[in-house]
Amino acid sequence: MAPAPVRTANGLGGRRAAALLAAILLAGSVPSRAQTLADLANYSGPDRTQRLIAGAKKEGTVTLYSSATLADQSAILRAFGAKYGIKVQQWRGSSER
Repeated sequence: MAPAPVRTANGLGGRRAAALLAAILLAGSVPSRAQTLADLANYSGPDRTQRLIAGAKKEGTVTLYSSATLADQSAILRAFGAKYGIKVQQWRGSSER
């Protein structure tokens, strides 16, 4: 029996949720024409991705907070780091109370 796919509270799969989280974390560090995080989140210009990447590189490190297994996080973060050249610090929270 295969393990069930990891799903977040909003129904996103683990990889998609991690990518979305990374984008949100990157958004907080972008020096851009957008004045607020909400402005950046709603910005859809053709240079949005480049602006997010530039801001993240300037910041130096992105922190991913997740309850995904370390093996799953590590695979995602290796691919992210290889693609964007940005260091990602991982923090894994327990699903246990």
